[in-house]
Amino acid sequence: MSSEEERRGRLWQRAEIDGVPVFWGEVQGPFAAELSFRTGIADEGFAQRGWTHAVEHLALAPQRVQPHQYNGQVDLFTTRFVTQGSRDEVVEFMDEVCRALQALPRDRWEAERRILKVEADRREPAGVSRLLLERYGAVPGPGALHLEEWGLDAATPELLQQWSSERFTRGNAVLVLSGPPPPELRLALPPGPQLGLPSLPRQLVPAGRLVIRERFRHISVGMVVPDDPAATLLGELLREHLTNQLRYDAGLSYDVSTDLLRLSDDRLHLSVFADCSADDRREVARRIADSLGESAGSAFDLGELDGVRRTLLTRMEGAHQALGRAASAARSELFGSRFTPESYEDALRAARPE
Repeated sequence: MSSEEERRGRLWQRAEIDGVPVFWGEVQGPFAAELSFRTGIADEGFAQRGWTHAVEHLALAPQRVQPHQYNGQVDLFTTRFVTQGSRDEVVEFMDEVCRALQALPRDRWEAERRILKVEADRREPAGVSRLLLERYGAVPGPGALHLEEWGLDAATPELLQQWSSERFTRGNAVLVLSGPPPPELRLALPPGPQLGLPSLPRQLVPAGRLVIRERFRHISVGMVVPDDPAATLLGELLREHLTNQLRYDAGLSYDVSTDLLRLSDDRLHLSVFADCSADDRREVARRIADSLGESAGSAFDLGELDGVRRTLLTRMEGAHQALGRAASAARSELFGSRFTPESYEDALRAARPE
């Protein structure tokens, strides 16, 4: 191992507490923690749509208002509980969340059901959810991101507790910290296996074809790409390339952004979003499609690639690089990824336009 590899490897550490893998990288500032479970929307059937979100709400309900920051989030494949404060506050929060997951507050369910429906009424569907719905359909899996939480009406405290006990286990969790774990930190979770990523449903559009959505004054374009650091480079290249083309050259768009979302153990979804006037939607969609389509290989030169690569590597070497690498290592273990933070960086350095 080279001295550079040793230096990068020392930036983050791994241990286990109560059977839960714990990753940390030291950074300045308040003590932060993120407890993640490999369970999310893609694991729910129609009858259970919204149950994971309900468990997250119930687990956090006893916290009420606190002097420190905390939150919970459910996405396609994960449920996360995050907090930031003093070390004592983080220890207490993690202890209470782990205990609540094993004994959800049943008397709180009717109130949380109403809150979840209020939250749903004010939620604006993300552009990526519509792209995934058109690609995979209204079936369990990525397309379910766009579906309503139909399972809340039939859910009972008993069913939600069973759902929690099966999925929120120490074998299906990772913890990320912004410093060494306090000696008194406990993660009292029940035993259970790590859940693999569910199989992707059949695509409703041919593999390799773009999905293009024109909505009001926005264009959304999506495609499926291999899980590889080159996808990160492509996303950033497209953002810079299309910002120059659509905003500065053609004056058609104010904001262009890209997003990468995991779909399976070997596939990612790459989305491109651009705002524009209603009259310019077709032209903006065409230009995005051209950059993503057959001409993509010749749309960028080595100079653009190297510039984007330097930008990405600079971000990785920023003030919070230790915590970022710890979080990356935790996600790799949770998803069973073949990349470590170090091998991912090496692949990013080696990627070429082809």
